Amino acid sequence: ALSLSASNALAQEAPIPVNVQNFAEAEMDARIFRFIEAGGMNHGLIFEEATPTDIQPVPRMNRDTLYGAIPVDTSKGFTITIPEHQDDRYVSVYLLDNDHKTIGVLKGSDTVHTFEEQADTRYIVVIPRIQLFDAQDATDTSIARDILNGVVVKSGSTEPKPMVNWDWEGMLELRASYDDPFKAVTQYPNDWQGARGTVDLYKGHNMAVATSWGLFPSEETVYIAQSPELGTDTCYTANYEQPENTAFWSVTVYTAEGYMFSDNNNINSASTDKNEDGTVTINYGSVEQCGDVTNRLDTTDGWNLLFRVYEPAQSVIDGEYTLPTIVAK
Repeated sequence: ALSLSASNALAQEAPIPVNVQNFAEAEMDARIFRFIEAGGMNHGLIFEEATPTDIQPVPRMNRDTLYGAIPVDTSKGFTITIPEHQDDRYVSVYLLDNDHKTIGVLKGSDTVHTFEEQADTRYIVVIPRIQLFDAQDATDTSIARDILNGVVVKSGSTEPKPMVNWDWEGMLELRASYDDPFKAVTQYPNDWQGARGTVDLYKGHNMAVATSWGLFPSEETVYIAQSPELGTDTCYTANYEQPENTAFWSVTVYTAEGYMFSDNNNINSASTDKNEDGTVTINYGSVEQCGDVTNRLDTTDGWNLLFRVYEPAQSVIDGEYTLPTIVAK
């Protein structure tokens, strides 16, 4: 359940009802308040290790990257510095406004991005992502951590966002209402996430916010969901063609509710063993079921997966890449 503190005066006010029109704003407020509580303005919540199973503030996080979630007051302008880093490691800084609309995705090594005017909403969240080649490798994690800590946000105002007395329980109920429809989704539609005026308001966008908070627009990352409706009684397998991209791809396995449940639930193109023909065989199940095989991911009751393609080719954006059927091994 969501835990938010409020002043006595605010607590006495009638909560603001959450509906399909303001759902995205309420969800963003919930995150902003949590990020402020975690580390304050211009710092927020920083994951210096691969996302742990006991700290998952939003559904469908992953271990592809180290994350940050930095709340910023843009009313007097702000700057974002991206440190120097090697070209082969994916590094991005994502800007989301208070309605979960995309402001932009920043790239570049040793760059300073200056924003002199307030964004469409006064408060935004800045999300750096630094690729982990291997989330289990301490040296690789240390390199990514140094880059993450080199992302610096400065703003002319650091006034925290005032608490808003949303009907938080109502928000959670509305969020949960998107779970069943989401099970029928394969590739996320292109109008689920994007800049103002480009998204499917109150339907696709709300489902994106509810099930995959912080997701990129499709030109930056394509998301393909798969709910195989398979159990945990045997080992399953699938053979994947590698999607065309200029960054990397990954597979993450989740619970029915969309949360990671194991330290062995994620694999990416940098850490997989490839077949001679360039395809990748991924095994789903326990060591006892699958044996001592490479590219193995744990499963749990109701398990489902999300396949991500970072910096996808246009053919992937257009839906020409499809996932194979997962079958018993």
